[in-house]
Amino acid sequence: MQDGPDGYRFQYPFGWQEVTVAGADVVYKDIVEPLETVSVTMLGTDKKDVSEYGSVEEVRGPLSEGGATRGSINMQHTGRKALA
Repeated sequence: MQDGPDGYRFQYPFGWQEVTVAGADVVYKDIVEPLETVSVTMLGTDKKDVSEYGSVEEVRGPLSEGGATRGSINMQHTGRKALA
């Protein structure tokens, strides 16, 4: 999935469906296990580039402690806007 205007992209498993959730930029859910989802929510920031948040490893730690599976986070940025 790639979002041109916001400058992010990510991969999601085959067979997942996009659903609408208030406040989220995009949400995909597993049709077999409906509690398994991936989503992107955009937040304002004073940072000029996503690299100001630190390395992928530095960011992945807090995310995985919050419930994301280690190794399931593959952050990429197309260079248009900093992500929160």
